[in-house]
Amino acid sequence: MPQTRSSLLLHLQQKNDPGSWQKFVEIYRPLIVHAARQAGVCAQDLDDVVQMVLLQLLKSMPSFSYQRERGFFRSWLRRITINKAIDLGRSRQRLAACHMEIARRQSHQEGQNEPDAKFDAEFLQAAMRGVRREFRTRTWDCFVQKTFGQKSAAQISQELGLSENAVFINTSRVLSRIREFCLLHGEELNHDAQIQLVR
Repeated sequence: MPQTRSSLLLHLQQKNDPGSWQKFVEIYRPLIVHAARQAGVCAQDLDDVVQMVLLQLLKSMPSFSYQRERGFFRSWLRRITINKAIDLGRSRQRLAACHMEIARRQSHQEGQNEPDAKFDAEFLQAAMRGVRREFRTRTWDCFVQKTFGQKSAAQISQELGLSENAVFINTSRVLSRIREFCLLHGEELNHDAQIQLVR
């Protein structure tokens, strides 16, 4: 991951940066909740697991070092969540032994970086919100119509009063920035995240 001040993971290592923690919770809370549910956590215990995970992150972040070759950041976060779910289940004696085994198997599977389509889609939406203000309206419209509207470059160029080449260039610029945003947050833009890459 590029070592840059704009990286959310690096900002989290700064204790006096509540804004970055707020962004982190907004982006990653759905993944934590989803992993906890997979581990057998009941609805009334989900908030407890989220708090346990965030407390663990507060302790771990000062010395955390992202190593891309070891897998996505989300896989590391899932393993922490599943471990906390197991801890909670043991302390409250609410999870049966079979649920523990399922959680252990899921922990191993998540370590293999299996795609999570729902999280990919949610993360893509967060990335788009994060970079939207960096582009003019027509540039953004090229990206949205070409990527999600499934329109041809010729159609978009007529509607927006641009050349077809400009449509491709604008779309490519936005996609490149979204990819960069994802990498800075320890993720990659998944081709299955309900997005059609420019052909």
